[in-house]
Amino acid sequence: MLFSTGEAVAIKMYGLVTYKEDAVPPIWALHGKSDDGEWVLLDARTKDEIFPKPICHYAESVLEIDAPAVYQHYKLTFETKNIFFLSQMHIYV
Repeated sequence: MLFSTGEAVAIKMYGLVTYKEDAVPPIWALHGKSDDGEWVLLDARTKDEIFPKPICHYAESVLEIDAPAVYQHYKLTFETKNIFFLSQMHIYV
């Protein structure tokens, strides 16, 4: 998932909201970049780190970025071989 902001901002936290029980991607990473830069890893997690068991419908986990920096472009990547479901993603600046 790629997204850009109107002006460069520092994302301090982001939230992922589940949709279905146990249908959360196992591994993901958030990257940021400026117009002329390369992608920089901001955060990487596994579902077992942040979603309590059992995973419920519409549960949100808010993740703090340890070293936020100002970027205009962001991407959230998922590593999975299966179908997964997320209801929402929230960005906190």
